[in-house]
Amino acid sequence: MIRIDFDLGDGVRIRSLDPGDAEALFAVVEANRDRLRPWMPWEDTTRSPDDIRDFIERARASSSDAEANGIWVDGELAGTVGMRIDTLANAAGASSRNVIGLKGFNDVDTGHAYEHT
Repeated sequence: MIRIDFDLGDGVRIRSLDPGDAEALFAVVEANRDRLRPWMPWEDTTRSPDDIRDFIERARASSSDAEANGIWVDGELAGTVGMRIDTLANAAGASSRNVIGLKGFNDVDTGHAYEHT
């Protein structure tokens, strides 16, 4: 399991979701179904907090993906971001540079890209 916890400043934090976050994330999905539907194929099959909890558990079991991460803005869950850890590039000695652009579900737009090296 890959755990993420980045304080990006400006009240923005990314951290791995825990099963206890399922209810809050389901509420965000419910409030934004119309926006999610065209882009997220899982929207139609996500019908309860249990579906969200199952996703979180599957993501936590992965050794190479960090797909279940919440974006918190000023302490409020605003959306999610998935990441793939590029262990092959790092193992080969390539420089690592990760840039994250954030767009939340709840009409939250940080207006920033964040770089973590």
